[in-house]
Amino acid sequence: MGGWHDAGDFGKYVATTTVSLGRVLSSYQDHPDILQKIDLSLNKPEGILPDVLVEMQYGLDWLLTMQYVNGSVFRKVAGKNWPSLMSPVEDVQTRYVYGISTEDTAKFAATLALAARIWITFDRVKAETYFNAAKKAWNEGEKKKK
Repeated sequence: MGGWHDAGDFGKYVATTTVSLGRVLSSYQDHPDILQKIDLSLNKPEGILPDVLVEMQYGLDWLLTMQYVNGSVFRKVAGKNWPSLMSPVEDVQTRYVYGISTEDTAKFAATLALAARIWITFDRVKAETYFNAAKKAWNEGEKKKK
């Protein structure tokens, strides 16, 4: 669960998720005073996370599910067939995880490291989870360079 559908195939892609998260998280880091005021009406307990970060956490937590045990990251989750015109909830075909990607592993590492830097002021455990996943991905990427 988690993450956002990317296109008409209702797939969820690490590449587009990391780029989207990176842009919003970078903006939050630069202008927290502005982004903390955004009300997305997420019906969350007051005072825990700003709404914009609640939404970003939805994508971040999905990214964690895409990390393989060695630290590398799969590139997408999608069905085998392109669905006809329907809503995502109507598409009940089996979903598959596709291919390890060095590029997506690097994007994952950068995004989760940035998230850890932001989350540390809200939730130390979550920040450490993001940081450890980033470090594991980075270390796996370093092995590929050798």
